[in-house]
Amino acid sequence: MRRRGLVEFAGVMDGIVYGAEAFIMRRILGGFGHAAFTSSTGIGFGLVPFANSTRTKIVSALLGILVAIFLHSTFNFLATTMGPVAYLFMFIVVLVYLVLIIVWLNFERRSIRDELREEVEMGVISPEEYAILPTVFRRRGYYLQLVLKGHLREWSTARRVHSTAVDLAFAKSLVRRKTTPTRVERVRALRQKILDLKTQAGTSTLAPNHAG
Repeated sequence: MRRRGLVEFAGVMDGIVYGAEAFIMRRILGGFGHAAFTSSTGIGFGLVPFANSTRTKIVSALLGILVAIFLHSTFNFLATTMGPVAYLFMFIVVLVYLVLIIVWLNFERRSIRDELREEVEMGVISPEEYAILPTVFRRRGYYLQLVLKGHLREWSTARRVHSTAVDLAFAKSLVRRKTTPTRVERVRALRQKILDLKTQAGTSTLAPNHAG
């Protein structure tokens, strides 16, 4: 890069700047980029439960692996032949990955809201819990509030109840797609687990108005 006139050192500060840029490009952006590559495999397997046939499940998993291989090999090829262009490619991949996360979180929020509405009517989930469960940030804010107030036992129970409630929402969503004895039993077991956790904690609700 020096021979091409792209890098010129004119003192210690230039060395610091170039070194910092290298760290950002290779460690921070590179780390996120490679995480996105690998996550493509995870996405393929993550979609398997939503497939209704064995063939579709296999295709979903294999497609995730192939996408990961393609992205990683493309990055390596660009890094070898075009240098900085590889990091532009990685930056685009990270942006697409972030958009995918946002889209999926919106899908999860709708699923949780739709599936847990019935649980409120059944008394498994309280209206206060229902208000915060669909949103990750509201749950995290509630947990932080409990920790800051020193309610560590309630924090631990709330996390377990809320995690189980989210699992229940997705389990019910899968049952709606395809009903099987195993999936129906999982819904029943998760619902009972929530009730058991609340009984052990001696409370029927774990939500903001209970934190005071």
